[in-house]
Amino acid sequence: MAPHRQNSSAYHWPLWLTRAPVPVLMALVLVLSLAVLYVELPGRPLILHAVQKLGHPVVFGLIATGLFGIRRRLRPFGGVLGDYLPTLIVGTALGFFTEIAQVVTHRDPALKDVMLDVRGITCALALLAAFDPRCRRSIDRLRSKHAFLAVAALIAAAALAPVAWVSAAYIQRAWTAPTLFEPRSALDLLLVSLTDTAPDLGKIPVPLAHTAGEKGLRVPLTTRPYAGVSLDEPLADWRPYHSLRLDVINPTRSELALHVRVQDRNHDGNATDRYEGLQVVAPMSRRSIEIQLADIASAPSRRTLDLGHISGVTLYKVGGEGPRELWLGKIGLY
Repeated sequence: MAPHRQNSSAYHWPLWLTRAPVPVLMALVLVLSLAVLYVELPGRPLILHAVQKLGHPVVFGLIATGLFGIRRRLRPFGGVLGDYLPTLIVGTALGFFTEIAQVVTHRDPALKDVMLDVRGITCALALLAAFDPRCRRSIDRLRSKHAFLAVAALIAAAALAPVAWVSAAYIQRAWTAPTLFEPRSALDLLLVSLTDTAPDLGKIPVPLAHTAGEKGLRVPLTTRPYAGVSLDEPLADWRPYHSLRLDVINPTRSELALHVRVQDRNHDGNATDRYEGLQVVAPMSRRSIEIQLADIASAPSRRTLDLGHISGVTLYKVGGEGPRELWLGKIGLY
């Protein structure tokens, strides 16, 4: 008598993978792949960029689930390795292909995004394995289930970490208002952009530091025409305040001609539609620059700058001459 074969639905989870028609699962994989290829969120606000990156592991986790379901539908009595390994390989290949294909949509392929895809695939397969009896035959079922769930949880936590980090920066921005920037930790640098390098904190040169070991943001001033630093997504509502103060350190032996730019969300891109001020910082000195918000509001030539919806603050040097660096301390509203 031929050995009895157990119903395939008892061998894996979730059950809908064994019931969904293969064409439906294929359509799901195709739609999700096209979403990765064509759906792009703006880079700002920064939280949208973080969500975009989170989308890679989430979408490819769903793709892996669909691929796993297709594999089980086509081979209902296959072995464990024959289900999980091909799903991992095909899902990774699909992630690599969609990344290369982004050239068509005028986006730059990135190996880092492929690794995010693999992270999502691995998380999904770990979840599937946690509820797959075939993966728990030779070892204690409860322990193996917890091990697979732990792997999935660790991967999910790693995928969610950038969103949590960006969210913490927004919370801190709201908590420390009306301070716009203060060099204390890496979290303070998340909403700051430099012209050529990633922002990093250091110790302000000793002669100009208020206290020993005082931290500041070093801003390289390269030979680019507008080298400097920008506060991205600053506190938007400046209406309750009267002035903007900037703590600027010039540790060089050359005079620093520093341009200060403030713009609102209605800025049309022209220099006459924002505040542009020139401030001079003497060699080897530290200056607290104070700008009246009334002057900022009246700066545009044809309208009043909207102090209730500020979108950016930029400090920069024009031309390649002069100091090669400046240091930035606290920036706040008063």
